[in-house]
Parts: sequence; structure tokens; C-alpha cells
Amino acid sequence: LQEAVDALPASAARAFACDLGDPPSIEELVRGVVAAFGRIDVLVHAAGTAAPDFASRARPEVWEEMLRVHMVGTALCCRAVVPVMRRQGGGHVVLVGSRAGRDGMPGFAGYSAAKAGERVFGRSLGDEVARHGIRVTTLLPDRVGARGEPAETADALAPSDVAEAVAFVLGLTPAARVREIVLDLGRPSE
Repeated sequence: LQEAVDALPASAARAFACDLGDPPSIEELVRGVVAAFGRIDVLVHAAGTAAPDFASRARPEVWEEMLRVHMVGTALCCRAVVPVMRRQGGGHVVLVGSRAGRDGMPGFAGYSAAKAGERVFGRSLGDEVARHGIRVTTLLPDRVGARGEPAETADALAPSDVAEAVAFVLGLTPAARVREIVLDLGRPSE
């Protein structure tokens, strides 16, 4: 994170880190951001982890980790940020989910289920906070390549594809409410 921030102009950004499973850590992060910038206009929640786990052989420890990161962490971050956005009259929450949360992914049952929960959480939150001028968008990208992988492959989206989708929704006028964007690979599904 710090490496990406260092590549930006000096006053454009600061890095903040927290433990997504620790509410006081998240609240401290939000206080730090508000102290540094005076407001929070955008939350892009892109934390995630995945581990192979077959539905027929579900391992509770894998499911617990997936739920902790993808659902509980998402809810805790939103719980800390939404009141700030509400006080300032609006904002935009962008949740980076996964197409697996819409379609499932064989061999990643816990991840798929947790991402489905994150997707539905985003819809519920969006309906709750819309009257306060807060928009919520969930991105559902297909597999995203890791840093260092070629930018364009047949098997993965480039991280910049997700970044461009975030920039797109954030560039819309406040009247536009985009609930979901699906980013499929440039090939038909099998």
C-alpha cells in the first residue's frame, strides 16, 4: 500500500492500515482519515483472501476466515464510515466483491459463499443509506491477476480493469446509482 501511495504526488494520498477483524482498529483508521482530510468521500473496500475449499469437504476454519474477512470486515468498515458520510451529506461506498459471489466457483465454496454475502450486504446497505446521499456499488470481477502477472492474459483481468471500474462509478453524477458491475473475462464462460 505504501509503495502505491509513494508513487502519487506528496499531498494526494496517505496510507492507512488496520485489522479488519478488530473494530477498534477500524475506528482508529477512520478517525485518522478524518483528522488528516476532514471527511471521507469514498470507501473502496477491496480486502480479500481465498483458499481452496470444496463444498463437499467444507473445513470450518476456512469458512470462518472467509466470513471474517469478506463479510464481517466489510460490515465493520461500513459501520465506521457510513456515519461520517451521513454527517457530511453523502459519499460513495465501493465494495470489490467477486463474480464467484454471483455464480459460485468450484473448489472455493467458502470464498464464494462469503462473497455472495458481501454482495447482498452491499445491496441492503445501499437501500438503507440512499436517502442520506450515500451510494453503494459492488463490483463483481472475474479472476484478477496478481501483481507482477502480465497485464492482459486470457485467464485473468488486470488489476487496472478493476481500478478503471472504480474510477467509472466514482466519476458519475450523484444522481446515478449503480448497484452492481460485473467484470467478466473477455471470453465466453464454459
